[in-house]
Amino acid sequence: MTRTLIVGGGIIGLCTAWHLAEMGCRDIVVLERDHVGAGSTGRASGGIRQQFARPVEVRMAVESVAFWTAFDSAFAADLRFRQTGYLYLLTTPTLVANAEANVAMQRALGAPSRLLTPTEIGQLVPEVDLDGVLAGSLCPTDGRAAPMGAVVALARALRARGVDIREAAAVTDITRTADGVTGVVVDGAPLAGDVVINAAGPHAASVARLAGLALPVQAVRMHQFVTAPVAALTAGRPVLVEPATTLFVAEEAGGALLGMRQEGAYGEHLDVDDGFLPLVLAEAARRIPALRDAPIVNAWAGLVEMSPDHVGIIGTVPELPGFVCANGLSGHGFMLAPAVGRIAAGYALGTPPEELDLAALSPLRFRA
Repeated sequence: MTRTLIVGGGIIGLCTAWHLAEMGCRDIVVLERDHVGAGSTGRASGGIRQQFARPVEVRMAVESVAFWTAFDSAFAADLRFRQTGYLYLLTTPTLVANAEANVAMQRALGAPSRLLTPTEIGQLVPEVDLDGVLAGSLCPTDGRAAPMGAVVALARALRARGVDIREAAAVTDITRTADGVTGVVVDGAPLAGDVVINAAGPHAASVARLAGLALPVQAVRMHQFVTAPVAALTAGRPVLVEPATTLFVAEEAGGALLGMRQEGAYGEHLDVDDGFLPLVLAEAARRIPALRDAPIVNAWAGLVEMSPDHVGIIGTVPELPGFVCANGLSGHGFMLAPAVGRIAAGYALGTPPEELDLAALSPLRFRA
């Protein structure tokens, strides 16, 4: 009987295990060095969107939204998926032109995106300063959910199906022969397996090195700051994203969850950079003046696994049969996890899905 070993007990690893079980795999072991969801999943903002610029990602996102929409009834859970939309604020003619093309492509693939005028944006979120905003793009079925709620429900369902989820189980080596992988070493003890799936998130490159592979995934620290409640903010508003500055503003307990890309924040440490907060607050207050004096009540940092082109790395490599990559989602891991898990499970069983552009996801694309 084939045994599949999944390294990583975050949302990617658990979704992969779920699809493997759905496809008939009966010997699945998930290996998590801490507790399930302890890594990037537990620190994620929970954003779920379908507004991507590449068709393969839009297809994955549409599939994933369908999975998340049905999650509560399928898993007897409360995912808290609130589909208030994602609204992109477009501030240059190039961004507008790109959005026009992307919205047409997204709609053709099943995502109900649409373009908004500045007047329509002002009606939807009147607290936003529209200075410099030329247009917006909105997908009303995007939104946010609770990542740890998904992890807990999936782990419960997987254990009920007999999946072996081992916590505090650190993988220290991947064993292999010329014919492919033969298993892993967990805290010094060998564990045989026919397939090893790397779902280690920001630690994916380290896991790949155990198998003798170079995987171009880099851990980048991302900050999130939460303000106290602000009365002037519209309840039920969409998540706001300003591509020109990478500012991210989401609703959080009557206040705002703020984030922004920090250049050069590489490495696997989780310290909060207090010096970065004034920059985020300044951008947030420029776009939403009501946030200017809002106190910060919570802050944390998480790690995202960045690939060179910011697209996931999912698939196999010819020199190591039985080793499957499910990495490099570049901050989109939670939102795309259901589709990523299905693709990775297909590779593990030798039947990757044929309806997707798998070359765009392949680890081999960086070797060209």
